[in-house]
Amino acid sequence: MKLLAGILGFVITVFGVTAPAFSQAAPAGIIGNITDTSGAILPGVTVTARGPALQVPSVVAVSDTKGEYRLTPLPPGTYAITFELPGFQTVKRENVRLTLGFTATVDQPMAVGTVQESVTVTGASPLVDVTNPATSVDMSKQSLEILPTSRDGLKAFMTTMPGVRTNLDVGRRA
Repeated sequence: MKLLAGILGFVITVFGVTAPAFSQAAPAGIIGNITDTSGAILPGVTVTARGPALQVPSVVAVSDTKGEYRLTPLPPGTYAITFELPGFQTVKRENVRLTLGFTATVDQPMAVGTVQESVTVTGASPLVDVTNPATSVDMSKQSLEILPTSRDGLKAFMTTMPGVRTNLDVGRRA
């Protein structure tokens, strides 16, 4: 009988002391379903959790084909959750509080957003002199060497340059 009492006392002591240690290791988490405003499921939504309790900047999950997501394990703390999907308005939930061993269910409907386009132009724009309408063209030595030597050779060559016109029909009646 003393042996049984000793074993029972040992078990109570070991498990009584270690039970709080086991419960501290129980992580928290955030799960949920994502739908549109009509209730249809939304797969492919990027769910990002940020909070000071994290050792990394953020934890990211993507909703599956059933619209479900799971952010686990997370340390206890306060989190900001962001839901993003192209074509839908981005939703941010603040102050989601997780306690030890608690898994919060955060279901989120998302509204259709507006389509936005962004155009990025790189490179320098050409310099344009808006005060002087004159144009100039530099003829290279190679261009002049291949110039035909006929009577209208220079005139024909000049018409290939921008801004040059020949007035061959001056005084002619149609």
